[in-house]
Amino acid sequence: MPLVILSLVLSMFISKHADVPPGVTVDRDLVYATVDGKDLKLDVYWHPDATKPMPLVVWVHGGAWRKGSKKNPRAKGLLDKRYAVASVQYRLSQEAIFPAQIHDCKAAIRWLRSNAAKYKVDPDRFGVWGVSAGGHLVALLGTSGDVEELEGDLGVTGVSSRVQAVS
Repeated sequence: MPLVILSLVLSMFISKHADVPPGVTVDRDLVYATVDGKDLKLDVYWHPDATKPMPLVVWVHGGAWRKGSKKNPRAKGLLDKRYAVASVQYRLSQEAIFPAQIHDCKAAIRWLRSNAAKYKVDPDRFGVWGVSAGGHLVALLGTSGDVEELEGDLGVTGVSSRVQAVS
């Protein structure tokens, strides 16, 4: 009996996070920057049928700075409400020391803003959301705006990395 309950709970968790509502397109493994020969990637979940630009929420995964993945952001609720969602990969602590991680996240924001029209998102309505290490990074994104020392020079430059909301 406990095995059956565990299986049911796990299946609810997996389906909750893997569901993509009808009409949502997922573009995976888009390169937003390259550093030391490594491509940094993100996924965009968007509504190709949108008639006006939508707000974008960027998911930054947690994992104690050592692990974690951009795969399967908890995005279904946001997508159901007609938000676009991006999920970002950043260099982990064993790959690069701080402030590389915030540089990566800011590069992702700049890339997304420079590609806003393609994904039908409003470049003036970007929010960020994360937990654990991702929560720390989104707090930095929300409080550092265009602070040059934390901006980095990866990927698209000359575009703002400022976000309008943090959760």
